[in-house]
Amino acid sequence: MLITKEIEVASEKENFRKIMDQVFPGVWASNIPGRAKNALPVQIRLKEGGQPVRVKQYPLKKEDIEGVSPIIENFLQLGLLRECQSDFNTPILPVKKPDGSYRLVQDLRAVNKVTEDLYPVVANPYTLLTRLTPELTWFTVLDLKDAFFCLPLHEASQKIFAFEWESPKTGRKTQLTWCVLPQGYKNSPTIFGEQLAKDLESWEPPPGEGQLLQYVDDLLIATPTQETCVDWTVSLLNFLGLQGYRVSQKKAQMVRQTVIYLGYEVSAGQRTLGQDRKEAIYQTPKPQTVKELRTFLGMTGWCRLWIYNYGLLVKPLYALITEGSRDLQWTKDATRAFNQLKKALMSAPALGLPNVSKPFFLFSHEKQGIALGILAQNLGPYRRAVAYLSKQLDTAAKGWPGCLRAVAAVAINIQEARKFTLGQKMTVLVSHTMSAVLEAKGGHWLSPQRFLKYQAILVEQDDVEIVVTNIVNPASFLSGSMGEPVIHDCLETIEATYSSRPDLKDTPLEDADTWFTDGSSYVVSGRRHAGYAVTTSREVIESGPLPTNTSAQKAEIIALIRALELAKGKEINIYPDSRYAFGVVHAHGAIWKERGLLNSQGKSIKHAQEILRLLDAIQLPERVAVMHIKAHQKVSSELEEGNMLADREAKEAAKGEVPDKAVEAALIPDGKVSIEGVNAIPRRYNVTGIYQCQGRAYDPYSRKALNKILKVTNASLWEGRNVWGCKYAFVQDGFHEAYHPPMKLIRVSPECCDKCLSTCLEFRLKIEGCAIRGYDIDFNITQVCTEYHKNQTKITPPVPRKAVITKTPAIPEVEEQITPVVTKIGPYAIKKTGVQKLIVNPKWSLK
Repeated sequence: MLITKEIEVASEKENFRKIMDQVFPGVWASNIPGRAKNALPVQIRLKEGGQPVRVKQYPLKKEDIEGVSPIIENFLQLGLLRECQSDFNTPILPVKKPDGSYRLVQDLRAVNKVTEDLYPVVANPYTLLTRLTPELTWFTVLDLKDAFFCLPLHEASQKIFAFEWESPKTGRKTQLTWCVLPQGYKNSPTIFGEQLAKDLESWEPPPGEGQLLQYVDDLLIATPTQETCVDWTVSLLNFLGLQGYRVSQKKAQMVRQTVIYLGYEVSAGQRTLGQDRKEAIYQTPKPQTVKELRTFLGMTGWCRLWIYNYGLLVKPLYALITEGSRDLQWTKDATRAFNQLKKALMSAPALGLPNVSKPFFLFSHEKQGIALGILAQNLGPYRRAVAYLSKQLDTAAKGWPGCLRAVAAVAINIQEARKFTLGQKMTVLVSHTMSAVLEAKGGHWLSPQRFLKYQAILVEQDDVEIVVTNIVNPASFLSGSMGEPVIHDCLETIEATYSSRPDLKDTPLEDADTWFTDGSSYVVSGRRHAGYAVTTSREVIESGPLPTNTSAQKAEIIALIRALELAKGKEINIYPDSRYAFGVVHAHGAIWKERGLLNSQGKSIKHAQEILRLLDAIQLPERVAVMHIKAHQKVSSELEEGNMLADREAKEAAKGEVPDKAVEAALIPDGKVSIEGVNAIPRRYNVTGIYQCQGRAYDPYSRKALNKILKVTNASLWEGRNVWGCKYAFVQDGFHEAYHPPMKLIRVSPECCDKCLSTCLEFRLKIEGCAIRGYDIDFNITQVCTEYHKNQTKITPPVPRKAVITKTPAIPEVEEQITPVVTKIGPYAIKKTGVQKLIVNPKWSLK
């Protein structure tokens, strides 16, 4: 080993001597910087509306001023700096190097904010080395000295980079500015890289195969033989010298089989992390502030390609940053992650250089919301890793089922891997059936844009072949195994885990009733109207208005809830036209409930109570299938007709008067009301007969006019005044379209009735479009009749509500709570629930 090392050193010295004998001496860097001969003066433009920036020079130590003073004087003599008077000013900061010398640094952050941005065309360091093939085994690395100073700055742009300077010798203050492209300016790397690349286009390399790579001012020559590498190195150095560039002889690595380039140790067919870089990170002490931790993560992030599960390792460290405190509060998990990351870095393996002439293999999986992957190529009977991939899933994808998260991870890993494969065929090994999951369940969770994106990446690309395998261990993958077909069924797993009930279907059941639901919410004259409807394709099952603060999504949810509640014990197919409602029962609802009604971002979901109620209601039918149907389709079929009927009825129901909150709370949840202290009065009722309450006979249809009926809500059926000035109102209990609605007797004043019954108006309540038949209808009437006498005190039921009775003479205020009753007429379900305004009109004929 020692002899081999001595031979290599001797060979390097011999190659260095050959090169020095043939190279133009002016190419090597000296105290005089170079000047690119073909470069035009660089013009800097301000952003639209940009104004001069003036940042005052902060105080400097005398030691620092004296340390940087020789540098400034030298730059003035060389013409890199000049005196000026400018409306711009930014501060300078002398930086002391480890050897005691100084470096001049200018804080140009304020200038960077007001100047135009250039699109960065600098090469990607991760993918730059993919151009090196395994046959290239000899390398030369050249570093240009003071590269930015080689480009002149346009005179009109020089004032932008002015700074204040006080000479330590004379004490005179003045402004200085740059005559060349300064360091610290955001666009300097892009501007210089483009100019150097343009000049290199005219360089003609000597005969022989080879490759030249450029990253800003760092150049790499790679050739298959030592002799070719010497020839290329000499030719390139002479070209650079004649073009006005200067190369650092101290940093040059010429004609070697292993070189350090961009912090990587590059050799034949592989790259490893440079030992200096690894040591610098390993010696970093535990950060105490967020800024220090970000710096550490920035250093390790550069090395992420070499660290398997990098995203998982740094997850606890990023959690420290998100706590919002400047000073870090280290946890056990974070400390463990910090130490594990250092160990993983020191033991980082050598990665193979991508060979684009050979196919690639990508092992992809997802863990804890992070897409993990290994890109590899065959090396004999094994696979050699080319890159370790790890990237966070976005917030939305983290909330998906595990099988869909795996789909997202594959899409991310394929995109990252393509930076290395450059269109070469890639076999992707996964443990999930990508196409089946995407086609069958993607619509429940993915937006149309994301669905099309994944489809394009996973299905429609010729360079990608997806193989479903049971491999879950990266070691098995790298050993060359292709695994066996997977037994895991993604669709069954998603349905069992995330469906709101295990047997819920998204395809129609045979021999089951078919219902349609719709919710409507719109604004007319500044007032919102909302309603819902449940229908078949021919008739309305139930509809009704909803409170004015009801959104369209909430209305759709309520419509589906009512359909499920009305279908209790039945086999039913339900078609909502809301993707939101469909997604809740098939995908999101169960996981939201498991999370405590929080979304993937930790925020409370909208309509939480309605969603909980929906998850309970979905359990009521014997068997149920919920299918989504597109709204407003022009094609005529039974499904479209049912959807259109539900849509029309929901809009019509929204026009009705809205129940108050007390009515809604009692009415909507279970469709059944029980009023404390009042018994339900069962009756065998004929539509042409009468009913009795507390011994009095009343015919709410046409035979008797009630002198006084108290209006207890803002949504009474109708109201008017009799000849004595008494207010009256009817409230509807519910009805079916074939029969007249039963009227609820809200309040009766017997004294008033005895006094004016003979002179009261009689009302004939006309029923339009109804075929009244004389058969009986079974139903329960919950009747609330509270007598009022002049000398009686106020009557206060359990839940008070204020209502005012007005007559001549005036009747005192009465507080009481009246709630409408939901009834069921015969074998039919209720069409409308609660208080309505559709049947009675005061202008109808009088008898």
